[in-house]
Amino acid sequence: MDFLDASFWVYLSTFIFLLIVIFKSYGLISNYLEKQQEEIRSRLKEAEEIYLKAQKLYTQYKEKLDDIHKESNQILGQAEKVAKEIIDGSQGAVDKLVAKKTKEAETRMADYEAKLINQIISKYSTLIQDDMKKRDVNDGGLFFDLNALKQAEL
Repeated sequence: MDFLDASFWVYLSTFIFLLIVIFKSYGLISNYLEKQQEEIRSRLKEAEEIYLKAQKLYTQYKEKLDDIHKESNQILGQAEKVAKEIIDGSQGAVDKLVAKKTKEAETRMADYEAKLINQIISKYSTLIQDDMKKRDVNDGGLFFDLNALKQAEL
């Protein structure tokens, strides 16, 4: 009865021990990986929501910017009409008026554009800061480069 000697039982018990360890660790590893997978899905969903909000804001501000351009074109058109009416008077006065109206329109348009760009940057900064407050950047959370966003949108 060689199979009943001590070495057989040592091999058998070692084999059974290894099977138990493998099955227990498989469950622990599987649970850990499932938790990580769920966390990644959650972060991706959150990032997608932030992206959609940013796209919506971008569209709104782009529409506002288009309206500003239309308004500035209307102002320029009105200035040209006034200039044509004054041409009958004196050419020097007309030149001064056209220059003045053009400068006013350009200044107004530049002010609107600067204001709109500041609003966009402020909103993106707020969204990113809110996102960064929700998670610790050092534990592998999403990190946005604010300067890269500013350059991309400008």
